[in-house]
Amino acid sequence: MANVAMVVANGFEQSEMTILCKALSQAKHRVVVVSPKKHSVRSWDNTHWNGDIPVDVAAIDAEAQDFAAIVLPGGLIGADTLRADEPIVRLVRDAAIQGKPVAALGHGVWVLIEAGLAKGRSMTSAPAIRSDLVHAGAAWQDTPAVEDGKVITGRHGHDVNSFAELVVKVVGA
Repeated sequence: MANVAMVVANGFEQSEMTILCKALSQAKHRVVVVSPKKHSVRSWDNTHWNGDIPVDVAAIDAEAQDFAAIVLPGGLIGADTLRADEPIVRLVRDAAIQGKPVAALGHGVWVLIEAGLAKGRSMTSAPAIRSDLVHAGAAWQDTPAVEDGKVITGRHGHDVNSFAELVVKVVGA
């Protein structure tokens, strides 16, 4: 059973995290919730704030070597917070340097851009941030999920099932 970091901040998309956690758990992985702050994080559910979930590890205490993969569900509010959090960006960058799968859905792709992982890669994202990826040097694709080496991106919450399948395939069942 491998530990997979589910990296979230207040405003992450609850439905996306739920589907990703279920897929990873069914593949016998242990999901570890990592966030900028310890204790709890509040989810967003499409149009309104939702419940809090406990945080297992604060980003400042998280080390890439402790995880088999890093996964970032989408959510505009949460992703905007994550991309500005240096310990989160470091965790994502270090995991990629160590050759571990790094996966981001929708606006979560912003964190990959901040970590310097976009240049020269094929990626997808929420259409609203297509130009962010292109300006960062990625070749943007309008498809549900894209795998480029160990970097996996998903377009939108509507594509979460395709994205989750690809994440499980790359991380290993």
